Amino acid sequence: MHSSQVFEHLPRPLEELREIRRILKPGGVLYVNVPNYQCLSIVLGRDDFELNTPPEHVSYFTPRTLTTLLSNAGFSVVRTAAYGGVKWENLLGRPIKSEIAEAVRAGIPAAPEAAGNVTFRPVPRPSLAGKLVRRFVADDPPPALVERVAVRYQDTGGDIRAMLRVIFTSPEFLAPDTAGAKIKKPTEFVVSAVRALGATPDARGAMALARASAEIGEGLYEAQPPTGYPDRAEAWVNPGTLLARMNFALALSEGRVSGVSVDVGALVSEADRQRPEVVLERLLASLIHGAPSAETRAVLVAQLGTPEITRLSTDDRGPANTDVNKLAALVLGSPEFQRR
Repeated sequence: MHSSQVFEHLPRPLEELREIRRILKPGGVLYVNVPNYQCLSIVLGRDDFELNTPPEHVSYFTPRTLTTLLSNAGFSVVRTAAYGGVKWENLLGRPIKSEIAEAVRAGIPAAPEAAGNVTFRPVPRPSLAGKLVRRFVADDPPPALVERVAVRYQDTGGDIRAMLRVIFTSPEFLAPDTAGAKIKKPTEFVVSAVRALGATPDARGAMALARASAEIGEGLYEAQPPTGYPDRAEAWVNPGTLLARMNFALALSEGRVSGVSVDVGALVSEADRQRPEVVLERLLASLIHGAPSAETRAVLVAQLGTPEITRLSTDDRGPANTDVNKLAALVLGSPEFQRR
């Protein structure tokens, strides 16, 4: 019996192989051909490879894990072979870079055995599981959670909702440290700022907001790599991008974004503007929805006596007339608001 490029499409290949073993005549031979997940083209270009396969490939194999699968299904493995003519350390006769050679040698970890009747589990989709955990939990995904999400992918044949359910009910996702662990990408920052201030954009304003996101670093549909924009903090946190966020927050709160109407005063309508500290507390409650850190509060409080916020010159003796728009922009520029 011959099977070529089939088992990588099956969510439960062990069950299928056991059925084949049952119906195969005595002395019969099964030939299995599957992609080698440790091959050079996949190891070096895994993201691009995976971009072209979901959800077609649901089981991933190496020579070792395929041999284990066949053995657990009751087959006596006669021979295994990898073809393609590419040696581990040379490509077209030329030495390849040492870091690439190391990556090729390392490949991916052998799939561990699972408890119970099903004693083999093919190599799961570590990249997809890792991306989902990185998106919703932390820039450095907890390995144990990634493993559980990858297993759920394998068990359900690629059900993304089931994978997300594992994430959202996990201790890692519900841990206090997870709240605020992720930095908003530029588009997320722009949209959340508009919502937080209760601003209303028209069609012209939507285009202005898209331009603002691009100026901060994330132009809509302009990512060059096929994998899209990065989902890690280091890509978005630097002095230039943080200044661009602050400038946008100030323009938005002062009503200087074309096509976007906003009334920041409505957020502090009952606060006494002669008391900047009261206005600040109302803005923190409205925009951050939680207590800021001591460092953030200290920085904001230090601005309450400046002429830009009080609208008083050094010679004025009258009460303050708090500039709510500028103070709101400072809150939008705070570290807490930069986080999801």
